[in-house]
Amino acid sequence: MRINLIIVSRRKKMHISKIGLVVLAFGIAGCSDQPQAKQLSPGERKEYERIQARFLEPWNHDLMISVSWTLGHCAGEKGMKGAEKSVDLVWAFIIDTNQIPKLAEAGGVKAFKDDVASLLKNEDPVVRSFGAVSLAVIGDAAYKSDIARLIEDKRGSPPKEEDRFLYNFDRSRAAMALGIMGAKEYAPRLSALLRSSDPDDRAGAALGLGYMGAKEYVRDIAKLLSDDEDHVQTAAMQALAELDAKEYTKDIAGLLTHIGDPMVNDTACYAIARLKAKEQAKELAALLNDRFRKGNAAKALALLDAKEYIKDIAQLTEDSEPLVRCDALIALAILDEKEYVNKVAEHLQDKETFVRAYAAVALLLMGDQTNSKQIVDVVQSEWKHPEIVSDGLDTTAYFRVRIRLHPVVAERQNQLTIQAIKTWERLNQVGE
Repeated sequence: MRINLIIVSRRKKMHISKIGLVVLAFGIAGCSDQPQAKQLSPGERKEYERIQARFLEPWNHDLMISVSWTLGHCAGEKGMKGAEKSVDLVWAFIIDTNQIPKLAEAGGVKAFKDDVASLLKNEDPVVRSFGAVSLAVIGDAAYKSDIARLIEDKRGSPPKEEDRFLYNFDRSRAAMALGIMGAKEYAPRLSALLRSSDPDDRAGAALGLGYMGAKEYVRDIAKLLSDDEDHVQTAAMQALAELDAKEYTKDIAGLLTHIGDPMVNDTACYAIARLKAKEQAKELAALLNDRFRKGNAAKALALLDAKEYIKDIAQLTEDSEPLVRCDALIALAILDEKEYVNKVAEHLQDKETFVRAYAAVALLLMGDQTNSKQIVDVVQSEWKHPEIVSDGLDTTAYFRVRIRLHPVVAERQNQLTIQAIKTWERLNQVGE
C-alpha cells in the first residue's frame, strides 16, 4: 500500500482556516498535560499499543501528516470548533506521545475511537475526511459502515457557490479509507464513482479500488489515464501500480511528457519503476535532458536497475541545479556501483549544505567506510541546522526525507531508509 498525498491540488482559491491551524498546534502543545489518576485496563492497553503502532507505520504516518495539512488549510472555523478534542488526541498519536492517561481520563480506547467516528457527522466535509482517514489508520473494521455512509449520494447542492469545490471531498477520502481497510464489499459503489462528474470522486474511487486490490476494475481505472484533471490521472497511475497492472505501462509512459501538473510526470516515472517495466527505460532516459524531469527520471531508472544509463546519471551530479545533483546522488546510491563512490564523495564538499547531506546519505546507502568521518560530520552538522531542528525530525524521518522518493514506491523508500540507518549506526555504534 502506498500513500496518496491528500492535498487539495486543483488551482482554485482555498479558504485558510486559522482556527484549524491553531487546533493542530494545540494538539502538539497539549500533550504535556497528562493526568495521572487513571490507567487503561490490560485489554485496552493492548489495543492502545496496536493503534499507536499503526499511527507510527511510515505509510500511515505520512498519510496522517498529509490529511492534517489539508485539515489545517481547508477546514472551516465552524466545523473545527466541534472537532478540537478528537483532533488533539489523534495528533498526539501522530507525534508518538504517551496517551494512556489522557485516554483513560476520556473514557478509554473505545471512547476515543467513537469520538473520532463522531467526526464523520461534522458539518464540514474536510473534517469528515479527516475522521474517515483517521479511522482507516486506526484499523477497526467496526467503523467501516460509518465511513461507507459518506460515499452515498448527497441530496441537493452546496448552499453557496464557494462551497462547491469541497462539497464531495469527504466522499473521495471515504472511498480511499475503505480501500485502506480492504473493504471490498464496497468495490461496486466505488466503481460507480469512477464515472462521477466530480473529479475528486473519480480520484478517490480509483485509489480506494487500488488499495483494496480490486483487480477486476483495472480496465475502468485505466480509462482515467486520459482524464481531463491532472490529479485524477495521478490517482489512476497510483492505483494501477498498486494493482500491478503491467499491461498499462505503455499508457503510463505516455504521461511522462504530459504538459501540466509536474506531479503527473513524477508519478508516471515511479509507477513505471514500481511496475518493473524496464522496457520503458529508454522513455525514462529521454527525460535525463529535460530540465524539470531529469531528477526523478534518474531515480526511476535506478529503481529499475537500468545500469546502462549510469554514466548519464553520474553526469547529473554536476548539474547547476542543486536538487538535480541530490537526485543524481541518490540514484547512484540505489544503483550501488562501487566505482562511483568517489564521485559521490566529492559532493561532501559541495557548496550547498543540503547537497552535502544527500551525498552523505548516498554514501551510507552504498555502505562506504572510507569517508566515515566526513559522513558523520556532514550529517551531524545538518542536524544542528535551525530548519532541521525546527522540523523535529528523528533519525528515521531524517533519512527518509533525504532519500526522497515518490509515495508510489514507499516500500522501497522504507527499505533504503533502514539500510541507511544501519550503516549510520555502525559508524556511530550507539545510533546517533
